[in-house]
Amino acid sequence: MSEEAAVRRTQALLLGVLVAGFAVVAAWVFKVKTPVPYADAQQVIFGKAVASTIVALFAGLNWITMGMVYEKIPAPKGVRRRTLSSVHRWSGRIAVLAGFVVAAMCVATQGPQTSTTRLMVHSLLGGAVFVAVAVKLVIVKRVPAADGLLPLLGSLVFLFFAGLWWTSALPFFQGKI
Repeated sequence: MSEEAAVRRTQALLLGVLVAGFAVVAAWVFKVKTPVPYADAQQVIFGKAVASTIVALFAGLNWITMGMVYEKIPAPKGVRRRTLSSVHRWSGRIAVLAGFVVAAMCVATQGPQTSTTRLMVHSLLGGAVFVAVAVKLVIVKRVPAADGLLPLLGSLVFLFFAGLWWTSALPFFQGKI
């Protein structure tokens, strides 16, 4: 892929992150609540819980593979660094794209909430994760001098996705929602 194509792809991804961020802010400000036609509320919540579990698993795989690349976590014998980097990139792409889908479902069905501490933390983490992803992508593509921040940002992205799962899917699977 040419450098120009890589720049365009990065710009498109960052634009998507910004649009999703603005959608969350708009939903919060205007308290947008759009019912999902032909869907039972419990089915929607179940779908979001399953999807957020998938997101959390891919975010975990993403974090673990980069830990192996940085040699902080032992890699399986015979697995090349190039393979780990490829798994890292693809697991990150899947986590972020699936996270966008879950975020869109959350914003469309409930919007950001502040009625309980769990919901407020969940709403704040939802915005924070995409900000952290955007900052990480900007550093990777545009500010190589700041690449020392990548392990911290990658860890934050993983922790934010894990926190989102902890404040949504876990309570659902425990029967608390």
